[in-house]
Amino acid sequence: MSDKNEIRASDIAPAEWYRKAAEEKDVIQGYNPKSSNSRDDAKPVFRPIPAAPVSLHDTVETERKKFHQSYRKIKLINYVIIGLIIVFVVATIAVSLVSNAQKAPWGNYVIWPLFAITVMLFVVSIVFSSVNRKRSNLKVADYLDTWTGLLSSSAYSPIEGMSDVAYSVSAKVKDADLINTHYWSVINTVDSRNRVVGKFEGKDFSETEVIVECPPYSSFAKDIEEAKATSAAAGIVPSEMEPSYWYKKVEGDGGHSSAGLFKTEQKRAASRVPTIGAFGKFISVDLSSDGDTLIVVRKSAETYQPTHVTGLIYAPEIAEQIGEDFLVWTSSREFARRVLSASVIENLQLVQTNDVVIDWFLSFTPHGLSFMLNLSDDVMELPFNSTPADSKFGVYFSAVKRCFAVVDDLNKRF
Repeated sequence: MSDKNEIRASDIAPAEWYRKAAEEKDVIQGYNPKSSNSRDDAKPVFRPIPAAPVSLHDTVETERKKFHQSYRKIKLINYVIIGLIIVFVVATIAVSLVSNAQKAPWGNYVIWPLFAITVMLFVVSIVFSSVNRKRSNLKVADYLDTWTGLLSSSAYSPIEGMSDVAYSVSAKVKDADLINTHYWSVINTVDSRNRVVGKFEGKDFSETEVIVECPPYSSFAKDIEEAKATSAAAGIVPSEMEPSYWYKKVEGDGGHSSAGLFKTEQKRAASRVPTIGAFGKFISVDLSSDGDTLIVVRKSAETYQPTHVTGLIYAPEIAEQIGEDFLVWTSSREFARRVLSASVIENLQLVQTNDVVIDWFLSFTPHGLSFMLNLSDDVMELPFNSTPADSKFGVYFSAVKRCFAVVDDLNKRF
């Protein structure tokens, strides 16, 4: 944890944790937290990002091969020890059977040495496994640290206006930053890692890999329809959106759990389960609105759309000015139009959805400016068997650059 007075959400009642989070930083009222795994007992250590490599793929591939070679060597030794144990166990049994069948006195002289060697190999195997586990964990940690540093430097070094950029693999997202997006009305659990911090044009910012688990989007259908009806009563008729389309497509898939971060079944965008509210890079900037709220979503078939929409206006006519695959929720249409300048709209349009950027949202509230980029394994997974092409990384870098182009525009006007 970042401060001694921070409290693990799982240790206290949700209402009490909400009060503690509110003390840390004002949070939007109406959020209903259940639990959070975003705390950590170890104080994170941040290090400056390294120089950006010419080719992230080539540099990471070199590191991956070093790690993979070391990993395979350790596994090979382990397999050899297991193989020897099997050989001596089989030999001991065979000698025992033969000597007993022949009633030969030499059996005891052979069996006991074989048995002693087998026991010794078992002990060696246990000791080696323990040492190997610690060594492997250290090697994985070193590789993850290298990967995070290289990815972060490649994303942020080229952007003008960046300063004091540092990263920490163990640092966690701040719960208040997620709450203050006004996006999720209920969050069941949060897990995070690989945090980047720094300043952009003098404003503090952070980027953290997160997974946010929420109740299924369909469970909020009534609240969302009521909010749409309120918007319609004000003279705007919402277009067809079918908010639970993707949920219906994958319901009954086994009820996956998100107890651990980065499980394969949770990462696959093509089969994202209905309880995953976000999986990707969460960017938070210390830039606040003047009292209003705007949420802009670029959606796909599987997007977990906003659920904390009570008190907001559904504005499809504004969304259509950006693109047909956008959603807009806002506290004021006038505010939304003021934020969405020609420059902002152009940069938002350029953050396209594809096989790397699955979908994303922008949140601009009195508590800060945020972007949630839901990403594929190409960016979120530590390369093990192969390294994604530079073109895959480039899609993510371009999205980050466009996000901060939006920050640049808003920073001059708010």
